[in-house]
Amino acid sequence: MPKYVTRPAAESYGYAIGILAIDGGEPGDVGNPSSYSYPVLYRSLHPGDVAEEDLVIGLARELFACGVRAIGGTGGSLFRHQRAVAAAVDIPVCLSPVACMPMVAATFLPSVQ
Repeated sequence: MPKYVTRPAAESYGYAIGILAIDGGEPGDVGNPSSYSYPVLYRSLHPGDVAEEDLVIGLARELFACGVRAIGGTGGSLFRHQRAVAAAVDIPVCLSPVACMPMVAATFLPSVQ
């Protein structure tokens, strides 16, 4: 019996986070690999590809097959695919900060909402 389990689709190992990136940015931006102190696996989209839900889901499935444990995104334009991508992979997905708004809103007093 093998000691380690391998994944046929894995290009390499050790990536905890996968990012669907529309474009890179300056350090500190989600789309910039130097923003992290750990390895992050990227799949790139061209700005015109954002409307193609099947493409976005396919890239998310690639990241999942490579072993990432969560998937993020680089912009609000990916939010339209949040539910479809989350349903397509068996790991947490947050494609846009907009997906976090219900949680953020719950932290405010009802009088402030």
